[in-house]
Amino acid sequence: QPNAETTFSSLGTALERIHPGALLLSALALVLLIVWDKTRLKKLKLLPGPLAVVVLATVLNAVFAAVAPSLQLTNGHLVSLPVARSFEELSALFVFPDWSVIGNPDVWRFAVTIGVVASLESLLSLSATNRIDPYRREPSTNRELVAQGIGNSLSGLVGGLPVTGVIVRSAANVDAGARTKWSAILHGALLLTAALTIPAVLNLVPVAPLAAILLYTGFKLAHPRLLKHAWSQGLFQFIPFVVTVVAILLTDLLVGIGVGLAVGLTFVLIEHLRAPC
Repeated sequence: QPNAETTFSSLGTALERIHPGALLLSALALVLLIVWDKTRLKKLKLLPGPLAVVVLATVLNAVFAAVAPSLQLTNGHLVSLPVARSFEELSALFVFPDWSVIGNPDVWRFAVTIGVVASLESLLSLSATNRIDPYRREPSTNRELVAQGIGNSLSGLVGGLPVTGVIVRSAANVDAGARTKWSAILHGALLLTAALTIPAVLNLVPVAPLAAILLYTGFKLAHPRLLKHAWSQGLFQFIPFVVTVVAILLTDLLVGIGVGLAVGLTFVLIEHLRAPC
């Protein structure tokens, strides 16, 4: 975080700021997602569990506004997208680069950091997606990074956010039965269409159920059985695994992976010293 704190260091403050409405919607979302995956509802391809969760949470939040205002989520607890009511307002959303700061070392430092983090996140997401792909196809990491570099360059030129591969979006495509790269293109086109045509509707969606979807998807991808599997590989595999996870949680993705790589390299060197070729 900008204040250099992590989830753990600010946990006490976070517990003092629990919103009952957010807690209730998150709990309901998690229960619905679990039930959806365990019953025949999972076969409803046109209505996936996450979409049902978002719709239900949005409706419930509207009900809260009428019958229990103290539970209603507003302002920072909702999705926040700019609403352009004219072509001029839409054009104003695009911000072009200020080339006068190209010599500022801070700009380059942040650019390199974002580039490295985005690349690592995309490669990790690609690896995770490969594991859940029912066809077990081997994707091209080079092509992924080249495409991401082009996308980031174009996005940055108009004031857009960095482009990265995201495991939640990839998992959604796999769960929907997607088989080709066109699913990612269609996914992006649908997101763009929704953001341009119904931003006011999307701004009614609470963030809490979206967080619940991330939690549930993350749990399925990082199931406790992975810890058991890492342990079965021996200490030389288990220790770098645990160190990497802890380092990421206590710092950030870039630092955590760096620490994990250093520890992993140390164990590789030790292994080679014990059994030289």
